[in-house]
Amino acid sequence: ALVTVYNTSIGQLRVECLRAIACIFGYSTTPSGAASQICYELYAKLDDGKFLVGLTKEIMKGFEESCVAGLAVIQKLVHHAWGLHEIASYQNIVNFLLMRDSSRAKVAQQWQFSVIESIVKAPEAKSEFDDETFARLERYAREGPYYAVATARVAVESS
Repeated sequence: ALVTVYNTSIGQLRVECLRAIACIFGYSTTPSGAASQICYELYAKLDDGKFLVGLTKEIMKGFEESCVAGLAVIQKLVHHAWGLHEIASYQNIVNFLLMRDSSRAKVAQQWQFSVIESIVKAPEAKSEFDDETFARLERYAREGPYYAVATARVAVESS
């Protein structure tokens, strides 16, 4: 039933579905093989196998609630080896995660950071991501959610 509701939902109902999916995928930080397989089967049915593509679009819409709910799902996917592989294989979500945007709500920035921390801590992460991407993820995790590159400004006095 959740698959049907998710696949046909929009707006607030879609957000509630994402929250439920995050709970299912993330019931444990160390899911057993059988539980992880069941989660993968659910994942494969969502959006007709294109869940991560649709989820990325949902996150990028800019609506705080759907962004946060989507990031919560991604954080929970990281707990599964297959989920980490899916994330590493989809460059759009990786690029989004590594993009700092201070105009995003603080709660969304915190969730984005939390996802990156979870990725970096995952045992399989180093082998799933290429060296450059993994180094960027590690740097982001070290710098924190609100890091901004300092830019020098020179004031000129006029006479």
